[in-house]
Amino acid sequence: MSEEDILKAERTCSAEALVDISHEMRDVKPQYDNVPYAFIGCSIVLSRPEVEAKLTEAGISGSDLPQVIQLLLWFGVLGIYVSEDEERYSYQYEHDPKLMTTGLRKFAYSIHPAFRPALGCVAS
Repeated sequence: MSEEDILKAERTCSAEALVDISHEMRDVKPQYDNVPYAFIGCSIVLSRPEVEAKLTEAGISGSDLPQVIQLLLWFGVLGIYVSEDEERYSYQYEHDPKLMTTGLRKFAYSIHPAFRPALGCVAS
């Protein structure tokens, strides 16, 4: 088994995870099923304005941005980037985005590692 085989398997699993999360989002909020694809080619770590810009480019209205960000956090597409050594995802916090930010004054967002290969996310 070569390194290329492993990387190909990682991309395949990531693509399947991306399709699966889109289907799950469609079941909850059909109008947002393609929202994860808004992050194709983005940085792994994003500021709130960067997340909002990506979502706006994907056709999400300004009034819906907070709800969509919460949905992406809940589903684990986005996480809370605290530092290079700490990223927080909803499954670690009982799927409660408010708990994820407890004790933080400042933070950024991160794309979950499972989706990075399929989305082509890059390190900043």
